[in-house]
Amino acid sequence: MAANKTATAERLIYKGHPLRRVDNLIYSRTMAEKYIILMQVLDTKKEQDLDLATKVSIQLQLTDPELKSLWEDHVIYSKQVEKLEAKSFRTPTEEQTLKQLKKQKLEGKTKLMELLDSHRAGA
Repeated sequence: MAANKTATAERLIYKGHPLRRVDNLIYSRTMAEKYIILMQVLDTKKEQDLDLATKVSIQLQLTDPELKSLWEDHVIYSKQVEKLEAKSFRTPTEEQTLKQLKKQKLEGKTKLMELLDSHRAGA
């Protein structure tokens, strides 16, 4: 198992899929896929200077169609923002487009987080 896990400066990859951590929750896969794997660290112990998980809950969850749609939009907006921000010079129209994309991305992320919070509360 450990042979399939690699760390990069910004990401942890397991079996070809990125892991994302928010507090004690670790997600594998993305909301654009049919299922996600949710791992919740329930208990830890201190080992030298590291907190090691001693108890973990693992769940396979079907993604919500609205959640999936919001995630796909977020990815599209992120790519468009990256593309525009990479330009050394932007026209006034591109600046306006960039501003609008960032606003849409933030609104979508807010909805996405609200939906995730409601799923967590209902789980």
